Amino acid sequence: MLALLPFFALKVVNVTTTQLAVKNTAVDLVNDLNRAKGFAKDGNVSITVASRQDPKSGPPAYLIQDDLRTIEEIVLPKGVSIEGSVKFDASGKPAAATSFTITKGLKHVRVVVDDAGVISSP
Repeated sequence: MLALLPFFALKVVNVTTTQLAVKNTAVDLVNDLNRAKGFAKDGNVSITVASRQDPKSGPPAYLIQDDLRTIEEIVLPKGVSIEGSVKFDASGKPAAATSFTITKGLKHVRVVVDDAGVISSP
């Protein structure tokens, strides 16, 4: 019984690390979506936030882009992936309601952008 204790402790550490990586990525994404919405309003341009999962293009990340260039590339922690995209128009409204799914192993979290541009992580 005593020999199993280290394995249990490693499992707890692994689960906790996974949960923190996914939660922290979701918090960062919500903040970056709010920043992108502000960029769109302030600059009177459309801004897209989109995931990048193609390994040929680099590590998993999400990109903040305007029509001409990539403004910022946010590389995700090891093992974390993200899927989704949203385009904010010049007034800061999304083209359509959408969601992003952040995943690491069996843990996943959704970040939702509704029609009005309200960003939440249930």
